[in-house]
Amino acid sequence: MPRSLRFGYGRVSSKDQHLDVQEARLEAVCDRVYLETGSGTSLRRPKLQEVLDRLDAGDVLVVAKLDRLARSVADLYHIVSQLKARGATLEVLDQPMDLDSFTGKIVFAVLGLVAELEINLRHERQMAGIQAAQAKGVHFGRQKALTPAQVATLCQRRTQGATIRELMQEFQLGKSAICRYLVRERQRQQVQQGQAEAAD
Repeated sequence: MPRSLRFGYGRVSSKDQHLDVQEARLEAVCDRVYLETGSGTSLRRPKLQEVLDRLDAGDVLVVAKLDRLARSVADLYHIVSQLKARGATLEVLDQPMDLDSFTGKIVFAVLGLVAELEINLRHERQMAGIQAAQAKGVHFGRQKALTPAQVATLCQRRTQGATIRELMQEFQLGKSAICRYLVRERQRQQVQQGQAEAAD
């Protein structure tokens, strides 16, 4: 009978975060470790699917924290159901629990709800920050392109004393886009001036 294996899974949400701590902890207790960068709100993660596909009866999936595996109760239960179907089990290093016991199931459900609550609160704070920035004239998303006539008007308004904030509101553009148009137009005029002087 083949020996049961312990598969470690570690995840961070963005490239700015580091997997070093998770990797070290998992390598200390696992036979194989799978690491990846990606949002925990989606189950479409290549390394997660790879490790789930490799699990056999008696194997253990090990994660440092429950929210490294998934960020919603529904996704957590979906993964656990896959483990049970394969005869494998789940081990959480920071939150030991026995999923076969009634108490363990309650702890698992509560921790899953906490993880889901955290991501919802983070999303609400992010949206509040975006709304506050928009109220100050900051615009998000793809910047619209101005026509040559609009660029001319933009530069004329600036020459007449319009502030950057006023131009942002008038043309519905962010500060960087406004400054970029002004700089480009100034450079274009300097080139034209230089060509005219060379021609003389």
